[in-house]
Amino acid sequence: MKTHIIVIAHGIVCVNASAQKMNSKDVPMAVKASLEKNMGVKDAKWDKEGDGFEANFKKGGKEMSVVFNEAGAILETEVEVGKNDLPDEVRAALKKDFADYKLEEAARIT
Repeated sequence: MKTHIIVIAHGIVCVNASAQKMNSKDVPMAVKASLEKNMGVKDAKWDKEGDGFEANFKKGGKEMSVVFNEAGAILETEVEVGKNDLPDEVRAALKKDFADYKLEEAARIT
């Protein structure tokens, strides 16, 4: 599994636009159990993302989200990355290729 560092801008807007807020009671028990087992989290804000269920929460002071399928298998994780924690190569590329833009946030998506 590859880990990609992605600067969140247009992509996150598109994902949020297609996600639908959900009530926790509408999330399958297998999904909630997987969140607790794999992430050690019992409470999250839920979104329906296509066929998946996205849990949004804070852990260790960082914003995180995990997308599960209906059976509770993890499809994707996203962890907030501090601007200063980006690799030097990424910061250099952003400075060179996107000098007119301001970096708002970054995340590691696996």
